[in-house]
Amino acid sequence: MSNRGLKQYTRQISGNIGDLVEYYVNPNPNDANLIIKFNMLKTVGAHSFDLGLIYNHQSKGRNDFNNGYGLSTNLSKRIIDNDGADITVINADGSRDIYTYDNSSFYYICDEIDQKIEKSIEYDDEDTEIKHYYLYDKEGNKVEFENDSEYPTAYVMKKGRIEIGSNITGD
Repeated sequence: MSNRGLKQYTRQISGNIGDLVEYYVNPNPNDANLIIKFNMLKTVGAHSFDLGLIYNHQSKGRNDFNNGYGLSTNLSKRIIDNDGADITVINADGSRDIYTYDNSSFYYICDEIDQKIEKSIEYDDEDTEIKHYYLYDKEGNKVEFENDSEYPTAYVMKKGRIEIGSNITGD
């Protein structure tokens, strides 16, 4: 069974249970799935933030992001670097986005969702390779990952930078 997550091209039944829960049901027999998003925290303003817990029924037997079987936060993404050929991003809902390298722009591009990834490699004092991945959306916001981390190290938005584990700084 192929997990397509919350892709736009899949037929889904969706709804809300109060203000706290959103659900999505994909009734297609080839990749049927139930995704439930529990909205935990949502802020508004210059540094708006949305935190939710996502249950993916197709992942019920896996503890992918160490939040419990089938559970992940909406901030979770896993970067799989396929040695330069392409980069796969596994989203919290289980969907996969494939980014292919574009020689003219030097970015990995995913046309389906209009996003790109910049990859850089640096070495520390012990010659250990550290990979940095920068995911850009079409508005120019950036999410930074280091190596194969499941969670971003920073969010850089037009209004400021949010570093995980530190204070919010504005531009």
